[in-house]
Amino acid sequence: IRALWTEDATLAALGQTATGPTEIADFFATSPPFVNGWAALAPTYRTRVDIRGRRATYGFECVYVPDTGNLTGQTVTAHLNATGTLRKVGDRWLFESFTGGVGPLP
Repeated sequence: IRALWTEDATLAALGQTATGPTEIADFFATSPPFVNGWAALAPTYRTRVDIRGRRATYGFECVYVPDTGNLTGQTVTAHLNATGTLRKVGDRWLFESFTGGVGPLP
């Protein structure tokens, strides 16, 4: 996950902040979706990216359900709204900032 972030990346989510790829990877390693065995569903129609040269803004929603192998009919466990910025470094798009929060289902 470290390779997805710029060296000066920032993350703010779940009342925590992290700076740089290592702190951000540590955040995700202990966040509920990764330690609770949830499956993430991020519908493409709820995702947007606006590219302006070598920078972009993004936003997406993600719902989490128990990962039982069959996601049909599972109850939503959590809902995340996220926004942030991307930066093109060389030929790769990397996350520069991420702000996430829980929200009501639309």
